[in-house]
Amino acid sequence: MFVGHTDHNYVRWQVIDSPGILDQPLDQLNTIEMQSITALAHLKACILFFIDISETCGYSVDQQISLYERVKALFTNKPVVIVFTKIDLKKFSELSEEFQQKLLTLVQQNGVVSEEMSNKSGEGIVKVKETVRNSPLRFFFLKLK
Repeated sequence: MFVGHTDHNYVRWQVIDSPGILDQPLDQLNTIEMQSITALAHLKACILFFIDISETCGYSVDQQISLYERVKALFTNKPVVIVFTKIDLKKFSELSEEFQQKLLTLVQQNGVVSEEMSNKSGEGIVKVKETVRNSPLRFFFLKLK
């Protein structure tokens, strides 16, 4: 896990990134990875779950949706924002109607919020920060792939 800090609107935020930890079966995780899973379940945090809609991360949209469905129990009683990323490569509106519907259904069925952003162009980053800032809990970012 990687821990860092960022400032937004005069508030210091702690950012926690757990890349790749959850894309394998639980019985294949090492001790440190299992501690990360346990921490996820106990953090009082706003969760940001990133879905690369360009699919350039090596995982299809379907695989990323499947991962969310497998780990969503860890997010119980926490505000969740599903962030559609890499919109500099592909906009949500450019996705097939099938994928747009799958993603909208994921958001609606789980009662979460969605936003779109690009780290490269910066588009949508301020909106994501504002959405998190308006969540009811003290903020930690948690990036999951």
